[in-house]
Amino acid sequence: MSNKNYRILIIVISLVIVLAAVLTVFFLSRQAEVPVPAAVIPTTTTTTQNNGVSFPTSGEVTSPATKNEPVSQNVIPEINPSNQAVTQVETFVGEIKNTADIATGGMTFIEKARNGIATTFIRYIEKGTGHIQEIAFDENIPTKVTNTTMTGIFSSVWNKDGSAVIIKRLDSVNNNIQTIYGTIEDGTGDMTIPEGAVGSLRGTILPANTIDVAVSPLNNKLFYLIKNGDSVIGSVSDFGGTNPFDKKINIWSSPISEWQVSWPKQDQIMLLTKPAYNVSGLLYSSAVPKNNKFEKVLGDITGLTALTSVSGKKIIYSETTGSGFMTYILDKTTGGTKVFPVKTLPEKCVWSRTNENVVYCGVPKVIVGSKYPDAWYKGNISFNDDIYRIDLDVNSGRKIESKGQPDDLDATELKLSPNEDYLSFINKKDSKIWTLRLK
Repeated sequence: MSNKNYRILIIVISLVIVLAAVLTVFFLSRQAEVPVPAAVIPTTTTTTQNNGVSFPTSGEVTSPATKNEPVSQNVIPEINPSNQAVTQVETFVGEIKNTADIATGGMTFIEKARNGIATTFIRYIEKGTGHIQEIAFDENIPTKVTNTTMTGIFSSVWNKDGSAVIIKRLDSVNNNIQTIYGTIEDGTGDMTIPEGAVGSLRGTILPANTIDVAVSPLNNKLFYLIKNGDSVIGSVSDFGGTNPFDKKINIWSSPISEWQVSWPKQDQIMLLTKPAYNVSGLLYSSAVPKNNKFEKVLGDITGLTALTSVSGKKIIYSETTGSGFMTYILDKTTGGTKVFPVKTLPEKCVWSRTNENVVYCGVPKVIVGSKYPDAWYKGNISFNDDIYRIDLDVNSGRKIESKGQPDDLDATELKLSPNEDYLSFINKKDSKIWTLRLK
């Protein structure tokens, strides 16, 4: 081969090598630009306010008492059909039981002796008859406590030993809401019922303008709101005996008449404007006894509904969004607000009394867009829940898996037994009671 041809061959080979290198770099750069499929994107989510600022689910949300823009609903990826945070995978197994296989109008835990041993009972009132029954977790047949008939019951709150109860019912004549103060008696006025005997329920109808009633943490005091003209008066009285208005003390008044009240801490009552999806809500606290200490805790939050811890320092609250709702936790000590570890309504939760960082909640598996909380209140929307134990120390939750738990559970009115070894709740779909053994 001549030197001329050899040089031409060398030039051609060099050009081929350079071209191959250029094409390799080009295709590698193109491959690096291909987006990662959604299924492998990390599942950490953010909530975004209308101003476009994003917050991590465990991050701080500024000024809960003054923000007035609804927070947009989380975008739930298809890989998370449960509609809840996918980090909640740790579970523990509990034992669950259908405690009352009949529609009920509320329940309470009471402690009393059985064969000389202190035993926890659930005392409840039947929705259709007004008869009061009680049953222990290890029993299959309830014991009848009263046989006084009263229909149309939809809610009740009880004193500590279950001997007195505030009942809300629908009057079958005019379909008006009645509030009744009831005491369990032996028929002669004695509130001590002999073992094995069936008592009667002595009822006193409270004024028709009674708006709402709350029970103190020790279950020995009542706080109730009564409408007085265009305003309301809030009063405290004893919860026991035959007359709930004995020694009543007026401690609060307001020109606003639509309130929901709760009494989470012995010296603190919470007053929440009636929640509605299109109404900007307010939450106040009032001192007990009255010392003129009245505090705005949350305000200008659309569809606000809230649940305060027994220490009064932490508050779970929800806010209506364009397509549903979001759930937050306010720490009054620090003033900080975080997204709650699970998305649920505060009415589906109960605070532990022994650990202020523990909450038990019914958590919807799937949440469809609607006008919350009204759609759930009215029964237009119903949930299928799992039960979670939320630990705010680490801002996460554990799902409690229980053999026999119904698939169509819409948990409400959650209550913990005095020793917190049992958790009871009512299935909103049929008003039946379920009890979960926790330890």
